[in-house]
Amino acid sequence: MDRYRRKPLGWQFLMGTRGRYPAAYVAGPYGLWEIKFESWYKPNPRGFGLRVGGPGEAKRVLVDGVPSWGLRPIPAELLGKLVVARSERAVASLVGRVLRNPPLAPEEIATPILLQGPFLSASKPLGQISRVQARLEARLDAELERLVAGYGYIG
Repeated sequence: MDRYRRKPLGWQFLMGTRGRYPAAYVAGPYGLWEIKFESWYKPNPRGFGLRVGGPGEAKRVLVDGVPSWGLRPIPAELLGKLVVARSERAVASLVGRVLRNPPLAPEEIATPILLQGPFLSASKPLGQISRVQARLEARLDAELERLVAGYGYIG
């Protein structure tokens, strides 16, 4: 979170599955991280993560045309409109207005409500990976397997 605080613009959060476990990929100005976790369906899943690339690798996986992931304040007048919006189209329009603003560090947000996101989802979020990344992927799977061993159904 310290890196996000220093530079909140330019991050993306991608979700998908590679190998046995679901994974989250965090790409930003300082690099690319992968977090493997045991299940999509547990409220507090156990997981294991590590840095899998530098800024160049992160830039390679960023999706063009998608707003940066981050925290954005929702002004009171927009919040009121969101609460009474009657259609998906109206909600999407209002959320789009919030997403057009740049993301901020948490301490810069004064409103009581904020929007966190967007989160991107894809079946194979990183496409082809290098041999080095494939080894890191196998290491993450093995570490997570050890972490969750003995806890019963993994799902």
